[in-house]
Amino acid sequence: MEADPSTAAAANGSKVINQQPVMEDNPSRRFVCSATAECALKRRCVPCGYKILVHGDAETAANQRPERCPRMKADATKATFPLLQPAMKMLILHDSSLAFTSMLKGFVHDMHQLTVAIAEPRALILKKSPDMAKRIKKLDAQGVAIHFEVDPSDLQPLGQFDRVLWNFGDAADDAFFQHIATSLLPQGQVHITTKNQHAIVAAKAARGLTPVASVVFDRSFTPGYKVPYSDCDTIVLAAEDVVVSDLVQPVTAALTAQVRAMLVQAKESKTERPTKKKPAEKPTVDVPYEKEYFDLMNLKPKGKKHKIKRKMEYEANQEGKSRPSNRVLPVRMENGKRKKGW
Repeated sequence: MEADPSTAAAANGSKVINQQPVMEDNPSRRFVCSATAECALKRRCVPCGYKILVHGDAETAANQRPERCPRMKADATKATFPLLQPAMKMLILHDSSLAFTSMLKGFVHDMHQLTVAIAEPRALILKKSPDMAKRIKKLDAQGVAIHFEVDPSDLQPLGQFDRVLWNFGDAADDAFFQHIATSLLPQGQVHITTKNQHAIVAAKAARGLTPVASVVFDRSFTPGYKVPYSDCDTIVLAAEDVVVSDLVQPVTAALTAQVRAMLVQAKESKTERPTKKKPAEKPTVDVPYEKEYFDLMNLKPKGKKHKIKRKMEYEANQEGKSRPSNRVLPVRMENGKRKKGW
């Protein structure tokens, strides 16, 4: 009788996802760009620190928006790709907005090196966004090959590539992983940016591809590229154990400890903003008949001395007068006669 896969995996210390055993994350396989680590430690950047640490605790400073990174403010229009080289031939999958392709066109040496494969039909994309017609026409004129209604499991007609890039795609597409190896050149790699580890699970069943590394995704390298979330990794798949890039370094326990110490110190050195004190209320002066006096004279109070002085003047002028006054109102005369209505 065959044993249950989940029971066997649990006995070996593995994690079961979708009935497929996956070993626990290997720290030596997780990498981070050297620029990200340098920004976190030297510039004391909190967003870059959480890209490495991922989860904080009560002793660390709270995470901040990725836009707070000083590198994103400095290079707002410049995009860099540490895992790619300008001379590589690349295939971009499911970039329906062509935003990522537009950023790559300033990075590669020749625009003919870029190929875009989109599963949706061209008419549907233009219906969703009519402005896409100008972008498609511009990229097509520059030499970018854009293919619509492409089946991810059948990419052989498009040729072979050094890098196959898939950002935030459906990592559960087993047909893609089973046939993607035929679309890679020697030393070719597949880069899948995802938030979960389902891409590694699917890659385990791929033909001839194994997960080589998991690189921390840094949004600061592509400031103008909008992503649904920033706490994700780029899974690198290759046919053999190759060097991912010279611009990355492994996430070691020492690096994680340094980042955590930086976040703890950032919380301790954070000073609270001083709160504005409310101005003290001025004491009111209790003067007899104050309301009647100010209403009659149409005056505005300007202090205690002013109130008392004007009050005394008002009362002095009222001495000997009876209320209501017996004073006869003036009569308006016109041509020696009293005008009617008065």
